[in-house]
Amino acid sequence: MCSGWMARIGKRVDPIRKNINSKHQNKYYWQELKRKIEVIDLNFLEFHTSAIRNLADFDGMPDTLDLSFTKEYKNEYLKEVRYKKQSIHEYLDEIKYAIRNLATPGHTNDEHLLQEQTEITNERILLLSFLAMSIPMLGAIFSPDFTISTKFFSATVLFSLPILYLFTMNIRKSLAYKRNIRMELKRQYNDLSKSLIKEKQATAQLQSYDVLPEDLRETLITFHEKSIVNTEKRLSKLDKYK
Repeated sequence: MCSGWMARIGKRVDPIRKNINSKHQNKYYWQELKRKIEVIDLNFLEFHTSAIRNLADFDGMPDTLDLSFTKEYKNEYLKEVRYKKQSIHEYLDEIKYAIRNLATPGHTNDEHLLQEQTEITNERILLLSFLAMSIPMLGAIFSPDFTISTKFFSATVLFSLPILYLFTMNIRKSLAYKRNIRMELKRQYNDLSKSLIKEKQATAQLQSYDVLPEDLRETLITFHEKSIVNTEKRLSKLDKYK
């Protein structure tokens, strides 16, 4: 039954991975996933409770009526029972760990949405504060003490400020996003560079390692050489971010 639980959980990994790769575009999927995982969690809680309750009945020798066993046999039997019970506890812990990991992408998506909504709210608050500070310009527009040109200029400035503000915020977000992309690609370049050095070192060690059979050594060297070629190709694409 534990194996069946692990198999069912494993089948849900690929759809989650596909939706992550699509940049969380399907919001309905994430809502449904969260609901399904809550049901899975409750079902496992019921299964876990039942399993633990049943394990409590296996702490001693079974009822054997008039049969008697040697002390050595009893010790060996109880040792085997304790081993099996420990194994079942470990299986149950692995299922709990798998369910927790299955729920992690959903929690991450919720945090991402919360962060986006918080940023939007903060931007609207700033915009409203900015507009509130522009109220005196409205007085200039409707006041008879100012000329038409002054009123027109004040109205143009008043209505241009929100547009300018939103335009500036979008540019700032775009620049920040591009900066994050460059930082990530630079990190990938550095990691690949370190990996390439290790691959070359491993290849050099294998070439001087005469203890291994020649066919096995050549196979390993070929494997590392292919890995070096692939890594160098990936590095060439990231060369401008070094």
